[in-house]
Amino acid sequence: MTLDLQILTDRIAIEERLNLYAHYIDMGQASRVPSEIFTIDADIMLSGIPVIGREALADMLASMMKAMDGTSHNITNVMIDVRGDEAYAYSRIIGWHWLARPGADSFVRRISRPSAPIRTTSVVHVRVGVSANGAA
Repeated sequence: MTLDLQILTDRIAIEERLNLYAHYIDMGQASRVPSEIFTIDADIMLSGIPVIGREALADMLASMMKAMDGTSHNITNVMIDVRGDEAYAYSRIIGWHWLARPGADSFVRRISRPSAPIRTTSVVHVRVGVSANGAA
């Protein structure tokens, strides 16, 4: 295997975008995700739902975030395939979601104090197709 500095640079930039995606969602800044993370023609799979393009992603994220009081995401199993000026990233996101409606979360368990819910994890698969430099 030959060492290609441009491929390594591209891979690092893509991993940074994946991490920034989780950061924006967890900081309640989901509105920044479509334009700052993805290309116009992004092809994303969220919880088995295909989402094509920034506008569709913005609509889906806005809807999802309205239902949440908070989230925490961890990105794992990152696989990046750089092909010239295009790259494809495949990863798993382990997300903790605190739903906004009381009693809406069937996975909430209460420990010793009624005010201390613990959310079990869910696994979300995200397939992201972005240009290597993140540009549209």
